[in-house]
Amino acid sequence: MSFEGAPDVIAHVDDKGNVTIWDNQKPITTSMTREQAEASGMEFKTATEDAITRHCGAENSKTYRAAKLWQRKIVVPIVVVFAVLTISLVFYGSRRIVRNLPPTENPKLAGMASITNYGRFVWNAYNGSEFVLTEVKVSISVFDEKGNAIISNRVYRVPAYDFYPQQTKELSTDVGFTLGQDQKWAWLVVGARGRSE
Repeated sequence: MSFEGAPDVIAHVDDKGNVTIWDNQKPITTSMTREQAEASGMEFKTATEDAITRHCGAENSKTYRAAKLWQRKIVVPIVVVFAVLTISLVFYGSRRIVRNLPPTENPKLAGMASITNYGRFVWNAYNGSEFVLTEVKVSISVFDEKGNAIISNRVYRVPAYDFYPQQTKELSTDVGFTLGQDQKWAWLVVGARGRSE
């Protein structure tokens, strides 16, 4: 607390505005409030403002207060908004990353399939998983009339672009062979890649 023509005094203002003056490290209770003291020409400063005024001059003290106000009203909200956007983008990006599905999801991919006369695996697929699929891996085996394996567990990648959950879609891929007379075949989903919906 300072008054023109008098040395600065250390004072404390409580929550109710009552002023206590400190003299030789001893509190002296006054009967005036901060409003009354300011009305009589006394000026109050925080310890930080007082230190800046002593070391930098009164003008820099005002600049300091303006900078702190600017920091509180503009910089802090911008930092908060930036942090929220960063977290949102990280979360969204993590959901868009394509990864291998857990093996427990394989049985949820169902439907009828055939091998065409021009050497393609065609599958009328149903996506019962909770993922948006981008690729499915199927294992195909072909057997002759005696049950001997001609092709055994050959794995093929079947593209499945944006194959959403609970959706039916025709998927196909070239397998490079056709079925001969009396040949039988079997297939199984052995893996899939996709992302969370």
